[in-house]
Amino acid sequence: MNIFLFGETNTTAQNLKNLVFKSDKNFLLYSCSRNKGDVYIDLEKPSTFKNLNLKNSSVLISFAPIWKFTKFLKEVNLLDNQFLKKIDFMIVCSSSSIESKRFAANIFDKNLFYKLKKSEDTLSELCDQHKIKLKIIRPTLIYGNYGLFKDKNFNKIKNFLNIFPVIIFPKNSGLRQPIHCSELAELFFYLLNNLN
Repeated sequence: MNIFLFGETNTTAQNLKNLVFKSDKNFLLYSCSRNKGDVYIDLEKPSTFKNLNLKNSSVLISFAPIWKFTKFLKEVNLLDNQFLKKIDFMIVCSSSSIESKRFAANIFDKNLFYKLKKSEDTLSELCDQHKIKLKIIRPTLIYGNYGLFKDKNFNKIKNFLNIFPVIIFPKNSGLRQPIHCSELAELFFYLLNNLN
């Protein structure tokens, strides 16, 4: 199975790559990045899709911001309407903000909700048109380090707790269900192993 991984420069993607490489399954994983991936892809430049040598039964996995990933695929579809026909499955990371920010009063949160909603809807429509199976995962708060890849927020909080062992949160900050990057990677790996 050919797997094309977008947004590989985060801790979850690195954990997933490790799981895939250790697997005894017949997985071929290609990192798609504008920096140091196996395949040069710039989500801001849809013409770079030509670097992807998709074979039939390809799987796309994305940890990139969903609005960038969706816009890229939408524009690629306009450039070559046969491209998406080679994809069987997509597993895409979104955000639980689509649920938690739905009724927010804050303009930033409202805009985030609309951006996520529009992206997910557009991606779903594209997948329906091309008969691609789609799984959208909406984690709340991803934390944790992996090798050289560091979670900036997690490490800032950890360093702060070394100085002052109490964290003060605003009263109405909402509930969070943190998930470690390795656990989220395991979920994506589980979905890869159970595509049907």
